[in-house]
Amino acid sequence: MKKSIIILLAMVLAIVIAGCGGHGAQETPAAAAAPALAQPAQDSPAATAPAQSGDPLVGTWIWMGSPYYVFESDGNGTMAGAAIRWTAGDGVVSICTTPETCGTRCIAPMEWYYEFEGDQLTLTSTIIAGMSYHYTRG
Repeated sequence: MKKSIIILLAMVLAIVIAGCGGHGAQETPAAAAAPALAQPAQDSPAATAPAQSGDPLVGTWIWMGSPYYVFESDGNGTMAGAAIRWTAGDGVVSICTTPETCGTRCIAPMEWYYEFEGDQLTLTSTIIAGMSYHYTRG
């Protein structure tokens, strides 16, 4: 029984490390505490556009009556209270939801097309057709 538990734990650890491109196991506590911006795919419009204070995404976005996204001007933020890193450019926002695990090398950021209409933000999946969410500026 103990051997099975150890094997299971080793498998889970291997999956976590593989999900971060092997970089999670090499992070130092200081590096994990201050990750760089999310790293979208090189052909993504958000690949070279760091967050800026004048970016219209900066601020708090409400979904179903509660703050859901908080995009800070330095590229940090939260999604449903969990730490994120983000970048944006050419109508695409790239969000790394595992900065504490992957550090500076987020290999699978979520990418969404974004549009504004007044104080409304619409995020539409770049992967799943028809998947859209609407938020109100807080």
